[in-house]
Amino acid sequence: MLFRSVKNKLESIRNFITHSIRFHDNKEKLIENLLIANKLIGHCSNESKNILFVITNKECSIKAILEEFELQAELSLPGEQMSYSIHSDDLPEERILKPEVVQNLLDLYTELLNNIVKHSAATRVDITVRCENDQMSLLVKDNGMGFYYKTQREKKGSYGLKMLEELNQEIGGSLSIDSQSGLGTAVKITVKL
Repeated sequence: MLFRSVKNKLESIRNFITHSIRFHDNKEKLIENLLIANKLIGHCSNESKNILFVITNKECSIKAILEEFELQAELSLPGEQMSYSIHSDDLPEERILKPEVVQNLLDLYTELLNNIVKHSAATRVDITVRCENDQMSLLVKDNGMGFYYKTQREKKGSYGLKMLEELNQEIGGSLSIDSQSGLGTAVKITVKL
């Protein structure tokens, strides 16, 4: 399961590039297709990094995933333009998470951070992790420009929101996206432990 997503994306990239070669006479279409392939390669790179984390932390505790969330926020969010905070109260830090939950949570989290950096124009990101009744929730909220979910989800060449939904479904979680143009975005992911 851990490698299936990367394998599928790499196959898609190969097919997409093969298909794009047909557009060698149409420079605009070729450039558009190469930019899409570049996005997919970026996703593969992030997923590969997360897979390595899961492999090296086979018995990943909540404490370890919180440390990884902190590291990814530190590396992903441009410090001078964007501040962040991570909140976690009374978590069972030593509780071990299933590898597939860790993998998908990291992939979801990475995608959320990437979307914030690329699209939000936010200056502040608040990340909250909670555990209640055998469930863990991850809330990532920014003060950016927000968006209209349905419009963005249907936009051609937009894969991020669809990817969030697919990754969330793989672990049987719930996904809530609250965003309005000009009011920022809040994404909450809840998974069973």
